[in-house]
Amino acid sequence: MNLRKQILVVITLFFLALLSLFLFRNAILNYIFLHKQQSVFNKYHMKLSVNKIGFRGIRDIYIEDLTLTADKKDPLIYISRIEAKLSISKLVKLNIGFKELYVDSFIVNAVKYDSITDNYSGLFNKDQNDKKTSAGKAGFRDKIGGLFRKVGNLADENVLVHSIRISFSRGQKTEYLSIPELIYSEDILKASLITSSVDGVGSYIVNGTFDHINNQYDLMFKKEGTENASWPFIDFFDELKLSFDKLHVTLNADPDNNVIPLNFDLGFVNLKVNHWRISPVDVIFDDLELNFKTLIDNSRFTFDKGSYVRLAKLPIYMDGYYENNPGLRIATHVLFNTDADVFFSSLPKGMFNTLQGMKASGNLKYTLDFDLDKTKPDDVVFESSLKKDKLKILQFGTEYFPLINTDFRFTAMDKDKPIRSIFIGSTNPLYTPLDLISGNLKNAVLSSEDPGFMTHNGFVESAFRESIATNVKEGRFARGGSTISMQLVKNLFLSRNKTISRKLEEALIVWLIEQNRLVSKERMLEVYLNIIEWGPDKYGVGEASRFYFSKKPADLNLSEGIFLASIIPHPKYFKYMFDSSGTLKANQQGFYQLIASRLLKRDLISQEQFDQLVPSVKLNGDALNLILPTDTIPVDSIKPDEINLIE
Repeated sequence: MNLRKQILVVITLFFLALLSLFLFRNAILNYIFLHKQQSVFNKYHMKLSVNKIGFRGIRDIYIEDLTLTADKKDPLIYISRIEAKLSISKLVKLNIGFKELYVDSFIVNAVKYDSITDNYSGLFNKDQNDKKTSAGKAGFRDKIGGLFRKVGNLADENVLVHSIRISFSRGQKTEYLSIPELIYSEDILKASLITSSVDGVGSYIVNGTFDHINNQYDLMFKKEGTENASWPFIDFFDELKLSFDKLHVTLNADPDNNVIPLNFDLGFVNLKVNHWRISPVDVIFDDLELNFKTLIDNSRFTFDKGSYVRLAKLPIYMDGYYENNPGLRIATHVLFNTDADVFFSSLPKGMFNTLQGMKASGNLKYTLDFDLDKTKPDDVVFESSLKKDKLKILQFGTEYFPLINTDFRFTAMDKDKPIRSIFIGSTNPLYTPLDLISGNLKNAVLSSEDPGFMTHNGFVESAFRESIATNVKEGRFARGGSTISMQLVKNLFLSRNKTISRKLEEALIVWLIEQNRLVSKERMLEVYLNIIEWGPDKYGVGEASRFYFSKKPADLNLSEGIFLASIIPHPKYFKYMFDSSGTLKANQQGFYQLIASRLLKRDLISQEQFDQLVPSVKLNGDALNLILPTDTIPVDSIKPDEINLIE
């Protein structure tokens, strides 16, 4: 009997609660909104307001004219009308959700007024008093898990959104993304997109299926028409442009695990990427797939074996991790093993332009091990290896690399602008064969630019590691690791732009030349010394030795050889290194001592020559007429880390 009374009391209290909720539902709703309004102001210093808010019937909520505005700025968000039907099944589980949701005229209008003023940054800069402590900050797992749980709340909901417009304005430039209608019903998503960016208007159809029980999601973006406009907003981030004809996204995760397994696949058709750091032209991936199997905890993304990036028919397998505790750390192992012809035919357009159309037989295998901890940059691991098996080049691409073995015409460039044409061959009276160039100059240049040139295969991994460590510590591209082989390839076949595509193409061409013995080391060094810039409009050792010293290259002494080696990194600034009489300034002593010590270590000079060497050369060629007066702003002595020093 007591049990029956207890059950009756519980039922009565439950219905009383429901009755109270019904009777005071508008007051409760207004209280919740006022609380949210105050919370938004405290966190973001932004005002959340509505014209009308209330209930219709038992569970139908309506909101009219909702706005989110920063102080005295254009409204960031405006929604004309929201109508929502509460889900009773979710309320019973103490979870707020909607059975039906209708939104009309959802407008996001982000405006950048000048370099420091906008109407949106408050959302990303919470009040310092409101921020969580470091220990309480959400990590990777918490954020990813929370996102999947929010998407999971869409289960059994029906959503109709009419007229979404997201715009971003900066100066005279405005880009937008418009969604005329979005429908989500029975776990199926349908929408159309219209994009407007700096290079035109595009339109897409979006279809998706959501399996909330198994946390599996599938989305397809397909371009309509023939427009080739890039996606909006992306180019605001350092001038990046991106467009595609089709994007297929699949996701699968278990958000409730302590370590979340997340598998995702992104498949692109005709993806075009343009960024000045990648390439000066569009990079086009006709068929690109990214398939990653990941494990996520609060401080680390781990990419399991079996993850891959597929370029057309070329799969590149990789595993590794990205860690953000206590400092950024990234490690990866990369591998591909493929038919050589598949490799060359899969290279994207806009990168490796000199290799487009190249054909080969045999096999190529590549491995990379990379491990960088930003708190310990000097401990960086970089081990890269490309191996061949029965490789045979059947057809070269747009450039014929054995050209180096012949007499040819070289076009000297300055920042991708042609300066003059120079014939590399015996009919040029200033062209100098290797055996007629002073050993003092050859040894000084090799010791400065690439001491191991005659024995390495075009690359020095230790130099790459030192370059990576230096650039991480400096926070910029402060040091390269180019060998003479790489400098020669850049000068003969490639542009001067400092892009990722050029560096990759440069490395691959060097590998092809060195591994297949297309050109001898002696010939490469001879051509290198006859084409590099050695002063204003002075190219090649024949012009340089006459311009500075009125000598033939064979007659250069040790000090003169070291001087010419010292100006290779900065050939136009030689004039700052001399006083008004044409005598080398004393502040160049550090470079002379460095190169001389290397020459002595390799038994290329004697101890007596080392002891007698002083940084003293005197101009007696036409260069003497170009040196600047002593009161001109001087340049500091050349520092070793400003030169491509490879040990």
